[in-house]
Amino acid sequence: MLSVLEGLSHLHAAGFVHRDLKPSNVFQDAGGQALIGDLGSIRRVPASGVVPGSAKTLFYILPEVVQMGSYTFKSDLYQVGLMLFRLCGGHLPHEVGPWLDPKTVQALNQCTDGVQRTKLENQAVFTRIEIGRAADLATLPPFTPPVLRNIIRKSVKTEPSKRHATATAFMTELHRAGTNVFPWTQKGSYFLLNSWRPKRVEPDGNGQFTVLGKSGASWRRLKSASFATIDEAFRFAKNAN
Repeated sequence: MLSVLEGLSHLHAAGFVHRDLKPSNVFQDAGGQALIGDLGSIRRVPASGVVPGSAKTLFYILPEVVQMGSYTFKSDLYQVGLMLFRLCGGHLPHEVGPWLDPKTVQALNQCTDGVQRTKLENQAVFTRIEIGRAADLATLPPFTPPVLRNIIRKSVKTEPSKRHATATAFMTELHRAGTNVFPWTQKGSYFLLNSWRPKRVEPDGNGQFTVLGKSGASWRRLKSASFATIDEAFRFAKNAN
């Protein structure tokens, strides 16, 4: 994601916005470097700082595009924020169903006109985007560090003025957060920290959580008592020797 932000900073410095940043438009070269592709939606930004918004990808539409049809440099940062959210394990539905509220579902059940149904579905998605509920941070894995949650939260603010000032500022903040990010992965019912001394956080069967460390070919508990919350267990595991 740092490479994406670096590329975006060059694009912005040249006076352009991308307007369609999403995972399928990010590629890798032979060396594994991320590259921004599909430049069919880019626009040169005039002195006003605003260009027409793009509705090319429904679930990546901006709050300001829904409200005013406008797109700025900070709109690109919102889309990068959505990609970072997904990269960290956040759930962004790519089917209309999960975006629908009960009132819209009821209206759809009574509607037989295809065009009207599409309008109702799109409006439900637009409403969630407009009120800032596109990226539900509660769906991020529990081991996501607070510093990374805060970066994502800032990047997907509905008000552009509250997002990162520039792509470079976003990149710098994300780079600094790297020292606080640990390589946790979920393996079935437990979480594994792949470090020089692997650790596991898993349910203890009584509604609490226990932390285990790798000892040879086996695992042993690093603390006899269990932890009431998974956050407490992760904090202990991160600092345990």
